[in-house]
Amino acid sequence: MNDITPKQGNIAFEYDRKLKDCIQGTTLYFLKAGELFLEIRNNKFYKTLGYNNISEYAGSLGISIGWAYNAMRIYSKWILEFKESPDIISKIPYDKLLIIDSITTNENKSEMLAQANELPRSELKKIVKEEKGDIEECTLIYIKTAIECQNYNNGECLLHRKPCKIEQQIKSIYHGREINRN
Repeated sequence: MNDITPKQGNIAFEYDRKLKDCIQGTTLYFLKAGELFLEIRNNKFYKTLGYNNISEYAGSLGISIGWAYNAMRIYSKWILEFKESPDIISKIPYDKLLIIDSITTNENKSEMLAQANELPRSELKKIVKEEKGDIEECTLIYIKTAIECQNYNNGECLLHRKPCKIEQQIKSIYHGREINRN
């Protein structure tokens, strides 16, 4: 076993700090992207920019629509709904926020943040699976289904102004449970 010199220890701790700052910055950018995508989608600014829909706009940026919707969902839930500070949320890698999203409520948000901060991703996935069943498969099907109707918003097709077949498909996927679309 090699002895670590004080200089090596200082360098290791400096790299560790820089990496943690980088991860925190990544989550802050993810939250900001969610905020901006929401504004562009909600105000239909994508049309002003020459695109037919938010999916087309996201694609022009080299961003998948799934990534854009994830950013909007996390921003909506943690910042708008839960009124959490971006500084607090940014300490958690955004992929962990995505893992816990489906089971986090206003009542358990502090507990879930603590678990996301302390536990590895594999353990978080186990908690989600125990709570909701195999949510990953359902989420993939939900995203694919929701993309099929790009005017879909909260169970209503904005084009037809009535419930859409997508709502029934999603409810059957989630076994009748209500779904947080934010």
